[in-house]
Amino acid sequence: MMMTKSAPQPTKVDSDKDKDMDDDPSLVYQRPEVAEAFVNIRDTIPMAKEQIDTMIRIIRHFHIQKIQQQQQQQQQQQQQQQQQHGNTTKQMITMRWLDLGCGDGPLANRLLQEFPESHGTLVDHSQPMLDLAKTKLQGYSEKNDLDFQLGDFSKGDFLKRGGDDDDDINNNNNTKFDVIVSGFAIHHVPDSRKRTLYQQIFNLLEPGGVFLNMEHVASPTSDIEDIFEGAFCDSMYNAYQQRQSSSSSSSSSLEDKGKGEPAAAKIRSEVEAAVKHDLSVDAEANILAPVEAQCEWLRDIGFAHVDCYFKIFILALFGGVKPQENSS
Repeated sequence: MMMTKSAPQPTKVDSDKDKDMDDDPSLVYQRPEVAEAFVNIRDTIPMAKEQIDTMIRIIRHFHIQKIQQQQQQQQQQQQQQQQQHGNTTKQMITMRWLDLGCGDGPLANRLLQEFPESHGTLVDHSQPMLDLAKTKLQGYSEKNDLDFQLGDFSKGDFLKRGGDDDDDINNNNNTKFDVIVSGFAIHHVPDSRKRTLYQQIFNLLEPGGVFLNMEHVASPTSDIEDIFEGAFCDSMYNAYQQRQSSSSSSSSSLEDKGKGEPAAAKIRSEVEAAVKHDLSVDAEANILAPVEAQCEWLRDIGFAHVDCYFKIFILALFGGVKPQENSS
């Protein structure tokens, strides 16, 4: 995940957690206040909406192809059943998706909006994030059979599944997914683990299933990082300006709502200082890899249609499709 808010100073009560965070900086997102801070600034990530729009467009394209093939297979099966038994059974075709490092559920929420009959599994290693996701998605939970799981995908057995082989997600049985997505999460694990995780994702997908990773990737030069930093500052500043404008027409200010930081106080220099500080803090938890290398790993595993579908400086949307069983 990307941070643009400073984490509060640790207290004595949190001393044991702080020791763990020294070993694994990504554990900082298990703090409720840090989780909330990330959620508050996520929409200021440059072109975040466009990235998610692109993600949905890709999912829709390949999922339609997959459904069409499933429908053809069903028709063939129904014809065979009718010839043999004189009756047919029609199966419901639905989408089942997995959100890795789900945070408070922004990708899951969009998937549910676009595919209202879908079913989802949300995995995150931060209980505060999962709690936020449960709250925000409670209107969908029962209808869409949402499964919220506390899991650490830096380890091999991060996903709980039904059946006799719950701990081995490398196997090809049990629950499969039509879509697997991740947003600003996988960059926290070492490159060797990224590669094995991508293999596990491939195994978890149905034939024709789509994997899309919206991710923080390695920059080729420090100049590109500087350009992104400027873009992030612009995006944050514009967001605060908009909030200030809206709050001025409201009877209650941001400060009155408990934010403690009136938008008017966020002048450009303060925003720049905050972005510089928080990007440096987040850097401790980042293990970045070039998007080109990660796309090559996906190709080596067997993904088709692999590409970087969207990129703005150090942010990239990339992924691929597990080939259909009858694909050449």
